[in-house]
Amino acid sequence: MSSLFLLSFLVGASAVLPWIAHRRARGSLAFLLVVFGAFFLVALLCGGLLGMRPTMASDSFWLWAYLLTAATVSSAFALMGDEEDIGPMAASLLAVGFASGVWFLNTSAMLHSDDYRNLIQVTEREYDGKIELIAQDRVQLIDAHRAAIRAGELLGSDKGLGSQFGLGTFSLMIVKDRPTWVAPLVNRRTVPSLMGHETPGYVTIDATDDRLARLVTDRPIRIHGPGDAMLNAVDRVLWFKGHSGTYTTDYTLEIDDEGRPFWVVSTYEQTIGTNGYKVTGTILVDAGTGETKRLSVEETPKWVDLIQPDWIVADNLENNGLYVDGWINARFTGEGIVIPTKGDLSIVHMVDGTSRFYTGLQTQTSQNGGTSGFALIDTRTGKADVYLLKDGGISEATAEGVMEGIYQAEGYNATAPRLYMVDGKATLVSLLTDKGGNPKAVGMVSQETRAIFGAGATLEEARRNYVASWNRQQGGALAASGDASEVTFQVVRIGLETADKGTNAIIAAYVGPATVSPRLFVVPVSRFRDAAVTREGDTVRVRYANSGAAESVALDFENVSAFPSRK
Repeated sequence: MSSLFLLSFLVGASAVLPWIAHRRARGSLAFLLVVFGAFFLVALLCGGLLGMRPTMASDSFWLWAYLLTAATVSSAFALMGDEEDIGPMAASLLAVGFASGVWFLNTSAMLHSDDYRNLIQVTEREYDGKIELIAQDRVQLIDAHRAAIRAGELLGSDKGLGSQFGLGTFSLMIVKDRPTWVAPLVNRRTVPSLMGHETPGYVTIDATDDRLARLVTDRPIRIHGPGDAMLNAVDRVLWFKGHSGTYTTDYTLEIDDEGRPFWVVSTYEQTIGTNGYKVTGTILVDAGTGETKRLSVEETPKWVDLIQPDWIVADNLENNGLYVDGWINARFTGEGIVIPTKGDLSIVHMVDGTSRFYTGLQTQTSQNGGTSGFALIDTRTGKADVYLLKDGGISEATAEGVMEGIYQAEGYNATAPRLYMVDGKATLVSLLTDKGGNPKAVGMVSQETRAIFGAGATLEEARRNYVASWNRQQGGALAASGDASEVTFQVVRIGLETADKGTNAIIAAYVGPATVSPRLFVVPVSRFRDAAVTREGDTVRVRYANSGAAESVALDFENVSAFPSRK
């Protein structure tokens, strides 16, 4: 049974005790206090028992609201009595103090630090440079703001729809193996919005290329987002369908494998008094029919990407690091504490099509933008993998600063960095935009050090400059890594290309054996002088990273034909 029910009973008793102790009523002030207190108490009791709270993240608000109500009613009854009669007030204060003590014993981290630490399952792993993250060929360059701009353009191109409907909140998910932004169409005008008239469908924007945008108008949406309609809002539908006593949060529109829209609502419970949030499953609400289905985490369909709310994950991960050695160490000593870096969690995607929350990890007193590692948390199960870096790393904010510094004169702003594997290395990637939000460049910074970075007008250009920076800073360490391959072949085609701002002159060698489709290699001339004298038909030896990309940046290059002694 919810601890709120116990608090409701205790605080209700604190209001009744003074009434039993003294029944006489005098004065308009006392009367008004009684009316106000009684009305507020009833509202809070109903709200608490039915699961309706102003904020899902802070049920302690309700505790203090109950106590305030009790104090108000108690003060009113005290005013009703004689000046010397302090019995009603004393009884009320005693009840309020008892309720506060019960809450403290059930909820305080001072007594339950181990319980708070164990709210999330954490596995520490040694970082070996190999993480099954999605590669650079599917980097998410479109953020929610840019997706909204593109969707607005798409919707505005249809005058019939654009004048009637707007866009709801965007959510990020995997659709047919591609990261995709999805937003429902919402009624633009007041009366249809209040009455909950259906809308024709939703918009999808490919998160890697906003040119891949679709306006879906054959999937009517009759159930709308929280607060968007009087009776057809998803939160009210849940209330009427018998889920009023369930703790719910994160109303996200997702589409299944057939393109049908559903509201995915996370359910959770309080495991430590009024705190200690733990996700128990989902409620799927068919946005077209209103049909609801309550499922556990394991029973939730695989097409649902986001079950764990980011605020619960962030809170539990912080508590796991904060109470590593108990409450006293967390408050006074601070030894061994590693907590998430400041800022929102970002979503990254794995090669198997699943999603993870990403955040850097740093010591509690870190002030230099460095990190001691990073965490990847499954967005469905909430299980966390923590990777500790031997030599430390950089925070997301530091990566943003590095990328914005490259274009300091232009004043570009970096979007929230996301973690990807670029030529076999964990890399923070951002889109750089001007003040109007228009994309201008792509930036990359090594997750391990701010000294290795690259940027360019396109993703490929940024990647080439980034790999070149790796080799300059590490003295060819990337080329010597175990993830690199070496091939020898004859050059089929060769050409020259100049990089952004003339910082890198590179040769593009379109090469490959006759029995295999030709492959494109990019060779920085400034580093490998052999490339400047290479011609079609020459035999060359190239070492490159096994990134899986269609175009590979040379980590080492030799022209065997021009210099036969190197064979």
